[in-house]
Amino acid sequence: MQTAGRWGSGRGGDALSEHIDFMSVRQSLKDQLNVMMKKKIAEDEAYGIAP
Repeated sequence: MQTAGRWGSGRGGDALSEHIDFMSVRQSLKDQLNVMMKKKIAEDEAYGIAP
């Protein structure tokens, strides 16, 4: 993370985005969150907790 910190402060935020595909990271996080939420909802429904 120290390297990432140096990229952000010394060369601007664009330098970090040259090495990280933020759109892919964002989509991956959204997909993971959706899977976790669906599992939780299914568990709640199985136990009669969900409305």
